[in-house]
Amino acid sequence: LSKKYPDAYFMTHLAETYNEIQVASLLYQHDGVPQGLPDDHAGVPPSLTYLELYDYFGLLRKNRSVMGHSIHLSESDWELMAERGAIAAHCPTSNNFLGSGLFNVGGAIRKNAYLGVGSDVGGGRHLCTLNTLGGMYEVAQLGNTWLTELQPQSIIPEEICVSSYCPSPKDSPYQAVCSEDQPNLTVKEANRNATMCYPMGLKEPQQNRPRPDFGVPPNNLHIHPALAYYSATRGSAIALDLADQIGTFEPGSIADIVVLNPFGSPETSRRTRVIERTSADAMKYLWDRLFVLMIVGGVDNIGATYIAGHPKYVNSKNPLNLEDATTCVLPSDPSFPEDYVRVAECIDQENDRDM
Repeated sequence: LSKKYPDAYFMTHLAETYNEIQVASLLYQHDGVPQGLPDDHAGVPPSLTYLELYDYFGLLRKNRSVMGHSIHLSESDWELMAERGAIAAHCPTSNNFLGSGLFNVGGAIRKNAYLGVGSDVGGGRHLCTLNTLGGMYEVAQLGNTWLTELQPQSIIPEEICVSSYCPSPKDSPYQAVCSEDQPNLTVKEANRNATMCYPMGLKEPQQNRPRPDFGVPPNNLHIHPALAYYSATRGSAIALDLADQIGTFEPGSIADIVVLNPFGSPETSRRTRVIERTSADAMKYLWDRLFVLMIVGGVDNIGATYIAGHPKYVNSKNPLNLEDATTCVLPSDPSFPEDYVRVAECIDQENDRDM
């Protein structure tokens, strides 16, 4: 299908967990012997990485292949991602919720690989992109500290344990089919401990090979809001080869627009109003506001959405009030304590109104 429809997008998982990496390896190569392939297949070269397996089957295509998660990758994997022009889809809230691992933003950027962000829908805790960008910041911070000092040197496990609801066959509705050595296990009994472990069966030295991302320098970047919002808008548009259509306000682009309201919730209102605004540093003022939105913002801060220029949603619960933008801020040359007292009293009044 990929060859038949070269312009179609291809999305899949990549290196979300160590167990997934090992399962992918076992599906197609076991000590260099192909598994699950047609008898007339020439065979998969031994020792391919998870990403190299996709490349072997022609599934790494420039601006078309979206590789979800892409957490546990080696240096050579990142180089291959950049060389092929495939896209790493960073899903931080999902990865944090499931404990999958910490995406290496610095690793992707150091190799000039395409990078976008995603919610992962079912796996993530939020669908709102603001929450996703907040998760992106948190993952980068953890990768910059915890992984720097405590990069695990453990190996791929010798067995994989998989949780299952132990489905029962139609002809034996009360029997569980998740245990070969316990054929009479009931569904009720199985559900008490429905975790089955399968030995990897790999011989030395593969059994003790390091994890793919061992030795890869951890993330070295703090996520500036410019990088975060770029990854969710213009950067993703470029990665998907849609830069001439979306991700920009240039004339002729499709006007898919999200209007953000920094005063959409009490928490963002309070934090936004204490940001100092000076005429000499207007950009810092803008970035600070956007940072607040991605750290403590959410769906309440979506003021409106437009699809192809047509209004599709207006937040009637928390409408955007442009007058809010000029209240409770310090002058460019504040006097102490008068101006600070005035702003504090203004904030208290606005917070009472928001509540």
